[in-house]
Amino acid sequence: MEVTKIFNRLQKTEHTPEYYFVLQIGPDIVKSAVWTIDQSKVKILSLGETLDWETEDRLLSAVDATLSSASERVTAPSFSEPNKVIFGLPKDWVDADKIITTKVNLLKDLSQKLDLKPVGFVVTPEAITFHLKNLEGVPPTVILAGLGKQNLTVSLVNLGKLEGSHLVVRSDNLGADLAEGLSHFAAVSYFPSRILLYNGNHNLEELGQQLINFSWNSAGINFLHLPKVEILPPDFDLKATALAGGQELGQVQGLEETPPAPQPVPPLVSPSPLEPEIPDEVPPLSPPAKNSLGFVYNQDITQITPEALPSLPPDEPQLEPEVIQSDFEPAFVVPKQPVKIKLKLPQFHFHLPHPTFINRRIWLILGVALICLFALGGGLLYAYWNYPTASVTLYTQPKFLEKDFDVKLDPNLDAPDTSKFILPAPTAKIAQEGEKTLTTTGTKTIGDPAKGEVKIYNATSSPKTFAAKTVITSTSGIKFLLDSDVQIASQSGTAADLTPGVATVSITAQKVGAEGNLAAGSEFSLSNYAKADFVAKNDNALTGGSSKDVQVVAQADVDKLLKSLTDDLQNQAKSQLTSQITSGSHLIENTLTTKVLDKNYNSNVGDVSDEVKLKLKLEITTLSYKENDLLALLTDGIKAAIPSDYEYKPEDTEFHFTVNKVNPDTTVSLTVHLKANLLPIFNLDTIKNNLAGKSPQIGKNYLNDLPNVKGLEFKITPSLPQKIMSFPHQSKNITLEIKRGN
Repeated sequence: MEVTKIFNRLQKTEHTPEYYFVLQIGPDIVKSAVWTIDQSKVKILSLGETLDWETEDRLLSAVDATLSSASERVTAPSFSEPNKVIFGLPKDWVDADKIITTKVNLLKDLSQKLDLKPVGFVVTPEAITFHLKNLEGVPPTVILAGLGKQNLTVSLVNLGKLEGSHLVVRSDNLGADLAEGLSHFAAVSYFPSRILLYNGNHNLEELGQQLINFSWNSAGINFLHLPKVEILPPDFDLKATALAGGQELGQVQGLEETPPAPQPVPPLVSPSPLEPEIPDEVPPLSPPAKNSLGFVYNQDITQITPEALPSLPPDEPQLEPEVIQSDFEPAFVVPKQPVKIKLKLPQFHFHLPHPTFINRRIWLILGVALICLFALGGGLLYAYWNYPTASVTLYTQPKFLEKDFDVKLDPNLDAPDTSKFILPAPTAKIAQEGEKTLTTTGTKTIGDPAKGEVKIYNATSSPKTFAAKTVITSTSGIKFLLDSDVQIASQSGTAADLTPGVATVSITAQKVGAEGNLAAGSEFSLSNYAKADFVAKNDNALTGGSSKDVQVVAQADVDKLLKSLTDDLQNQAKSQLTSQITSGSHLIENTLTTKVLDKNYNSNVGDVSDEVKLKLKLEITTLSYKENDLLALLTDGIKAAIPSDYEYKPEDTEFHFTVNKVNPDTTVSLTVHLKANLLPIFNLDTIKNNLAGKSPQIGKNYLNDLPNVKGLEFKITPSLPQKIMSFPHQSKNITLEIKRGN
């Protein structure tokens, strides 16, 4: 049996016992115990609480609580709280006899924060297997089912060797969950007929009964006979981990089975016979190579420099924080440098001439010039008063209104029913077909079983008949089936010279392969009978067994191919259905349903093939809705909640919905979450009149003083010198826009 672990050799005094923690970490529960070595035996002094955990933060608090409760329950007079701890870990935390990097960091952080000194770890299913072997005297062949709050750990043990473990998310049906976990062992044709449940934080008797009543054949799981279920005591895994640690820490001879505070042990649901006896010597475990598991042999992990630990991936580069301008600063479009214009009037020095013809012409020219000058000035003044324009944007303090609405979609409705919040939901339907090929991943062993003849000896005083297909097992564990019924006479002779009854029968190996080719003189046991009563031997060698592995279609290949092609066809259908619906309508993808019109695989599950091909034709149906209809419905429902000094604009509204369920009457129930942006109501004419003719600075101050204004922008055209620039004197030339501020 392989038990993956690495433990420091600890120095102990002769008289003062040394105490240790054992900390069992499951996929979603933790539990602990305090133990010591007393007279060469591992002794459990107290058990801590069994607590749930989901996140790493919760794991830290759960570990702290369970260790504290374990320490508080110790009654030994000379007890002092230990700081050395042995971890029991799930199989998926360990890869190639090493704790994976992320879990090493987690355990190191946990040890530093709780002032613990890790001295090693053991994989929980392997520790349980090790403990079972010590208790029963033979390497076990069992299925281990570790029950967590939300997960099930399924482990397969064959002759004391852990073949693998798989984590399954639990449902209401434990039998289906266990079948799912066993289905990952694709190469196993027949599973052990012994199931052990462990972790005592559940009603294991009721769950064990579920397994007994479960239909394994319908789930594709094969047993040689009806599986028997046993319930391990709640502290079995803790004892197993402590025992494994104790055998590394010192020369211990076993486990003291009487803890100071005994726990109630549920009765076995159904005991199972032991496996065939084999030598029970366990090879010693040697210390691992330095740094092989993230812990360093004979050192405290919390005192190791980072350079001594396994290399971790470099940290992500730290990005500089983005600086966001929080205060709004409006942009004013005004001349950068005002132009200074100086007008100089010409000085005229003349004497009034005598009213001659020439003088009258000069006076006429001067009069016309004065008239033109006044006309030009008047025109400029008129243009300055009437033609400048200004655009003003006010950014208001945002105010949001959020509300949930229960809306129903009815594909049989023609118009919205606002009183009942029901919208029409036209049905969109399309047929899609396609094909896809996938490389197979399954493997299958094919070949011939070994065959031959055996003689069955009856040492009892009664004749015995064994039916065809009766299982006989060689000393090496190879199983054979009787080819036909056979009757063996009882023993004969006197007490001094007894002769067993004997009969010859043909046998065939239960599995294909050369393993069944046994030499002459091999010995076989029959079912559950003792060899002292019935035994079989072959006079001639068993031959003909051969096997080879071939690539076949696995159920997982078929399922993956069907899902992949279905997803492809659904995506194609969404694109085509979107183009078919009317403008302004949207598909409700959560209501998409698929009906298989035709499905054809070129190979069946189990067929020898390098690839599998699927031709699929689907009818894809979904519902749609009109966005304007939904907004109108929501607007009616939100009007009563809008403050009187704010207005609601449907075009500036966000909403999303969740499909609750599809009702039997084909209607669909939605919950729509509406987030409406409300804008303050301003009297735009009053604001324009108050701005008319004001200087930019006075206008800016006036606008900033308006209620609910967060910022503003304005632009005056044309751009005049600053001394004469103002907002248009005509309020009609001012455009005013209200926008939501950030």
